[in-house]
Amino acid sequence: MDTGKFSSYGRTRLFEGLPKGAGPRGMAAEGGRQIVDTPGKPSAYGDKTSKLEELCTGLAERLTQVEEEIKAVPGKVTQTELQEEEEYKKLEKKITELEARNKELLSKAMGMHKDSENMNDPSRLSAVLQRYEMLRLQDWEKLRSSAASYWTYKTGSNIIKKLFDACEKDIQERIAKISEILGIPTLNDTATNSKQDPPVKAVWNLQESLLEYIEHVDKKDWEHWREPAFLWPIMKCGEQVIVKGVVWDEK
Repeated sequence: MDTGKFSSYGRTRLFEGLPKGAGPRGMAAEGGRQIVDTPGKPSAYGDKTSKLEELCTGLAERLTQVEEEIKAVPGKVTQTELQEEEEYKKLEKKITELEARNKELLSKAMGMHKDSENMNDPSRLSAVLQRYEMLRLQDWEKLRSSAASYWTYKTGSNIIKKLFDACEKDIQERIAKISEILGIPTLNDTATNSKQDPPVKAVWNLQESLLEYIEHVDKKDWEHWREPAFLWPIMKCGEQVIVKGVVWDEK
């Protein structure tokens, strides 16, 4: 590599970007001029110093401006977060008010429809009443007008009873078929009677018993009873002790 070329190229790159006349020759010339300058003329170094001071002042102002902008950025983020938080609180309050309003309307609706019926239930009250009115006004009148004139109230009652018995039998058959399809075991009378004993009705006559002998023994053992014939609700009918019974005054 040529050392002379490198030295000249390095000096050229070193002094690039400097003001005109800031090279070695210019500096020497400036130095010569400084020697011969008269005291009445301003120095050339003063101009350069003032320019550098202006440049430094501009950079300082720019740096201050950048710092202020950097400081302002977190402030903007914080302000945005505060606005979002306020909006969230407003929405949350509105949701709470809407939920309270919804509960109020729901309670009113349930109060208005507490006597509502299931439209899919064929045995609902309105459907039964509608059928009754249809039978009373249409079919029953046709049947009575076409029947013999000697029909009495008792005959009509028997016919109605037979009709209801037939309806009950039809309902039981349908329930049995549905239970058979679903695999639900049907409860016959024998199974029902074996699982639950019906209560025994007994008459409680206060005139035949003194109040001093009446004793309530729901939670007493047998050995603590005084006279089973005078116990309530467990009584004695002859020699048979009634444990499960419905007792009422004959009056």
